[in-house]
Amino acid sequence: MLALLFPVLLVAAVEVERVVALVNGVPVLVSDVELAEVAALLPRQRGEGDDEYRRAVVEALVDLELRWQDLEAAAIAPRIPVDLDAAWPKMVGRAGGETELRRRLERIGLSEGALRELLRRAAVVEAYVASRFGPFVRPSAQEIDKAWHVIDATGVWAAHPDERFAPVPGAARIVPSRGAHIVIRRDRLVAQGGMTLRIPGRVVFVIPWPNHWVIGTTDHEDERPPARPTALDEDVDELLGVVNRRMTLDLSRDDILGTYAGLRPLVGEVGGSTVKASREHKVSTDPSGVVRIGGGKYTTYRVMARDTIDAALGPEGTKARPSRTAELPIVGAAPLGDLAVLAARIERETGLLRAFARRLVDRHGTEADAVVGLGRERDLLRPLGFETEHLEAEVAWAASRELASSLDDVLSRRMRLAQELPDRGASIAQRTAEILGAELGWDAARQAVEVSAYLETARVEYGVPGR
Repeated sequence: MLALLFPVLLVAAVEVERVVALVNGVPVLVSDVELAEVAALLPRQRGEGDDEYRRAVVEALVDLELRWQDLEAAAIAPRIPVDLDAAWPKMVGRAGGETELRRRLERIGLSEGALRELLRRAAVVEAYVASRFGPFVRPSAQEIDKAWHVIDATGVWAAHPDERFAPVPGAARIVPSRGAHIVIRRDRLVAQGGMTLRIPGRVVFVIPWPNHWVIGTTDHEDERPPARPTALDEDVDELLGVVNRRMTLDLSRDDILGTYAGLRPLVGEVGGSTVKASREHKVSTDPSGVVRIGGGKYTTYRVMARDTIDAALGPEGTKARPSRTAELPIVGAAPLGDLAVLAARIERETGLLRAFARRLVDRHGTEADAVVGLGRERDLLRPLGFETEHLEAEVAWAASRELASSLDDVLSRRMRLAQELPDRGASIAQRTAEILGAELGWDAARQAVEVSAYLETARVEYGVPGR
């Protein structure tokens, strides 16, 4: 647990009158006096007034918690926050080598100097909280104070009044808009690239996907439970009809390998058309201070995140801590020429087929080298199945580096094989469970349960309705 490594997660009122700390995962109250004691152990900037300094201390400790979470996510946080000289060998061991450790630190933007300061502050705060509260303190409900900022980013769940976080009368109506897609083999449609086909009020997208085409459309209002949306029979009929008429094809349900659907949380009016609902995201702040984000789409997620956090921080906070997302590259990003060179080198050094090496780099970018390294270490540099160009090593990578914890995480959301394979991945589910089990500690009985649960949902969620 994170709290065992760095036990203080701070939540405070704007006036910084109280601070709540998590000790071993349990919130405890830290008074002003106690906060000042912690603050006295942290460096003070020249010229800072008392109020300014106290706010800076709280912000520093919150930032400390966030950075510690970065270390945890990268699987390199030492077990006890100590000085860097003592922590470094343990971190090297957890990462599997100094080169890999430095790569992960670079990935989360921590220099060696910043890491040293992070560990120093973590040690100071952990020692103080442990000495003041002991290993376990449970507060009363009255001791839990308000957070500085609360953001409602619950998406399509906000359309359901019984599930919406902190409902506010008169708040903008969230209208779930269903997008449905079918997946067909690449050879069933001859085209040089993607295209859009206009239909009344909407468009149908024909999008190239490795070895496949994805054909889909959006703008169907959908009030079903949002957890696992599915393409409907009428969606499939519409998509096949449009493509066959406009492109003189004869596609049928037998050509469809799989389907999938998603819901977009558009901002609109009750009973209004999803076609007319705004595609732009909308950030608003309730009188209570809750910041809400609705609308938008995945392709603008960084702008949405920036605008939401800016609204939560306010003008002064945004000025003090401007967003870095516009300059922050996606993990694994590199110029196309560099990625082509990397794919060729992996092909040459591993003996993998060109298609496997190229697809590996297409999916993971510069991280592909590390995936290969993990594959060598685990003896997993082989195809996951006969009908896929994925490697067994990618399953282990998903669990050890990408927080995958189920077959659904791997086959549906990491590899997208549940949508591409006609059997929904049944032919590779057992092997996937074995590799995941080795990473997550599953015995044979747990693996069997995971396979059964995955196939039961995948066949419903990604199957072809009416077939």
